[in-house]
Amino acid sequence: MNIFLKIVKGAIAFLLVLTIAVGLCWWLLPDEELDPAAIEFAELTLPPPTKKNAYFLLWGFSASPELDPHTVGRRIVADHDRLLAAQKSLAKFSPLSSAYMGQNPLTFPDGYQFICLAQQEHCLPVFLSNAAEIEARSETYEVWLARYRKLREYEEFGSPMARVTP
Repeated sequence: MNIFLKIVKGAIAFLLVLTIAVGLCWWLLPDEELDPAAIEFAELTLPPPTKKNAYFLLWGFSASPELDPHTVGRRIVADHDRLLAAQKSLAKFSPLSSAYMGQNPLTFPDGYQFICLAQQEHCLPVFLSNAAEIEARSETYEVWLARYRKLREYEEFGSPMARVTP
């Protein structure tokens, strides 16, 4: 038992000395100078593109079919930026309101059942066995499926505002 305690004490002392040595090395060794090109790159702030920026389309994705979702998203972002710049409260800012989304935004009826829940099951066999149901739902949500397909064609994704939450 006496030898075991000496080994444990020695291991603890070794770990303590190693921790102190690593801490001193980290604290005392100077950092390398940052390359000037890296500094320039880090300070570079480009406004995100607007014509093919998927970020705006995502904000307006659920807008009424007659509205352009990209334009809706740009309006939401612009209004949010105006409120922030004016240092006004965002408590009443509601990007999902009908003022932005129009009269017929994407909604799911009460009791809507998803065909498959990917967290609980493998969806491919479920989808293959429910082709008629998927076709019927595809017709109902045709506008939003087209928007999803369009979203995949967008070239950029740049978030001019990371703090907006619905």
